[in-house]
Amino acid sequence: MKAYTIKLLLAALCLCGATESLAQSAFYVYRTDGAINQFVYSDILSIEYGMEDIDGTGIEEYVQVINTIDSVCSIPVAKIDSVSFVTPTPALSISSAYVPLDPEETEVVDCDPEEGKYTLSFTGDLPPIDEGSVIIVDADSVSYIVLVTDVNIVGNRYEIEGEQGDLSYIFYDTEFTLSTEELRNGAADVDHLYKPTLAPRRKAVEIDDGVVRATGPLWSNNGEEQTTDIYKKGSTHAYSKHKFALNLDYEVTLLFGDKQEVENRGISFLKATNFNVDANIKGNMDAYYDFYLDVEKEETVIDLAPKENDKYVLLKHKLFPTIPIKFSIGPVPVTIDLGSDLYADVNLKGQGEFHFSAGIAADASTMMGARYNSADEDGIQMYYEQPTFNITPHDPTISGKGKLNGKLHLFPRVHAWLYGWAGPSFDIKPFLRAELSGGFKKDLLQSASSDFCAWALKNYCGLDLAVGISRSRMNYEVWNKSTEDLTVLEHQIYESPVNIKFRSASPAKVVKDQTTEVSFEVYDKGFDGEEVLTILPQLVKFEGDGDIQSTAGAYGVVSSGVAKASWTPSSSKDVLYARLYDIDGNVIAEDKYEGKGDITCPDENHPHWIDLGLPSGTQWRCCNEGASTPEAFGGYYTFGQVASAPTIEQIKEFLNNTTSVWTTQNGVRGRKFTSKINGGTVFLPAAGYCWNGEFTHVGNYGFYWSSTPRGEYGAYELRFDSYDARWYIWYGTRYYERSVRPVR
Repeated sequence: MKAYTIKLLLAALCLCGATESLAQSAFYVYRTDGAINQFVYSDILSIEYGMEDIDGTGIEEYVQVINTIDSVCSIPVAKIDSVSFVTPTPALSISSAYVPLDPEETEVVDCDPEEGKYTLSFTGDLPPIDEGSVIIVDADSVSYIVLVTDVNIVGNRYEIEGEQGDLSYIFYDTEFTLSTEELRNGAADVDHLYKPTLAPRRKAVEIDDGVVRATGPLWSNNGEEQTTDIYKKGSTHAYSKHKFALNLDYEVTLLFGDKQEVENRGISFLKATNFNVDANIKGNMDAYYDFYLDVEKEETVIDLAPKENDKYVLLKHKLFPTIPIKFSIGPVPVTIDLGSDLYADVNLKGQGEFHFSAGIAADASTMMGARYNSADEDGIQMYYEQPTFNITPHDPTISGKGKLNGKLHLFPRVHAWLYGWAGPSFDIKPFLRAELSGGFKKDLLQSASSDFCAWALKNYCGLDLAVGISRSRMNYEVWNKSTEDLTVLEHQIYESPVNIKFRSASPAKVVKDQTTEVSFEVYDKGFDGEEVLTILPQLVKFEGDGDIQSTAGAYGVVSSGVAKASWTPSSSKDVLYARLYDIDGNVIAEDKYEGKGDITCPDENHPHWIDLGLPSGTQWRCCNEGASTPEAFGGYYTFGQVASAPTIEQIKEFLNNTTSVWTTQNGVRGRKFTSKINGGTVFLPAAGYCWNGEFTHVGNYGFYWSSTPRGEYGAYELRFDSYDARWYIWYGTRYYERSVRPVR
């Protein structure tokens, strides 16, 4: 019979590891020694059998080994009593000193918690309150736990003196959880922001296996746009337009240890040895935030630093209405007040005259929480799930001159106060950080080569988190102790400028005293990290021999991402440089134009060798092997059949020093490659390839052999399509027939 039982237990445990539909969020192994092992299904890596016992010194038949992501648990199967998917019901140990008061028969006549004096009147039987008793005084919107140190009975009144306590004086060896998530009632309702309908329903809660469930989310709203003055003084005005749409769920678990004796005003009380709180909040946010700054004359510092004791500026008290949650654990009424305030934290430094705006729209989903153990010297420990965060930047605009550097937060602080006194708080802090700078230098007595004029813009956005403990008085937060800001996400959403590239020149050949119209493209770094043509009027300085004329002398102002200059070289060997500077006079990026000799086909007598200005000096033929025009496909060859094929190093150099576009040239599709160095161009037709006499991908792909083999069978090649061009490792047979573009 024992062997049969062991087999059933082993089968049940295997089902836990192999069948997700049977194993819910967790399963529990009940042991014959009274211990209970809990295993979260998602944490399990494997379930195995072993023959060694737990300490590895002996042999015991069928030891169950459960490997999780952070531990290994060995359990002798003979000591397993049963396996269950149902959460064990926690113990409920309530102090014998606790005296429950019937709210229907109790009237709070006077309540002075600071002096520790309370007067209660009773309409029914007088409760057995004495020195050493623990009671809960429910004074309207605030409830207090009172440790009774003196009692005077006058008729049906109790005149009580005592100290404020907490739940650790009532519960021992007890755990219970308040959760708003499991019975969520669905869609968001904008009326909940200012006209909450959740509070009355929250009086009807149910306790099941130690979990107190309340219907509906903590908050659910669509929000509405608000305009907030952040700073206004003299000629400086900083303000924001913003909207928060927030959907929050809250869960708090309270765990009380075994009891110990303490003394208060000479009276002995029992309290839990330690008091643990694990609180977390889960939320989805959809919001936008736009920031505006107008400075009409020079200002040195704009500083919204701490004004009083708090680190932040309170913008709106009760951003969401306070929600009282009342429920009972056995005969003990418990009150938690959930509320939220809106805070701002801004520190800006500016000089000059500004008109600046920038913003972001974001949606996010995250979970954050904190654990507190009264016996732990480290105090609050924070934890969180990596948030999902999607951000869309609003185009920045600016006019004026000077500097701006700052970081700002506008965020809700969510707090949960036990008995209106103290409890955990959560700061959910999306931020926008901007760096705007500009500078110039003009040496009147020296050459213009040392002059520069530049400005730059960088925008960042992200999310900071902080958790803490706060205290209240009259439903206002009067004290807060928070962890340092934890930046879980910072992303640069824009940087301007970052790069400059030669675009075109007409005519393409440099001729002494002949004016050439030259253009360069200026690039910024966008939200996804890719370079994009700038939308801002950046400054480009043109430098070189000869006569240069642009928007303002040698300076070109970018329009639609392009800066242009009229250049008249003093010789055919002159070079025109286009440079971007930072505010300190350092070159950020540069490109050049030099039309040395013929850089494209000078006539129709093909083929020609095209000089792309490559560092190695390699020149590329204008036509494929076997072709007489740049658009002709030419021949198809197996690997190594043509001796003039390029090496993989030459192909990489070619790709690294050119830009390319998918185009049609004389009716043939392919990619046109333009040198970043001198503007020379070559066209490679999309000739596809040939296998067993059949042509494939003609007009859609280009496949060009290199002369470099890869291993015993493979080879390197140049491959392109309408999306991009790249070098490629071909692992198939070398007998495929492909195009070849000769080099020298």
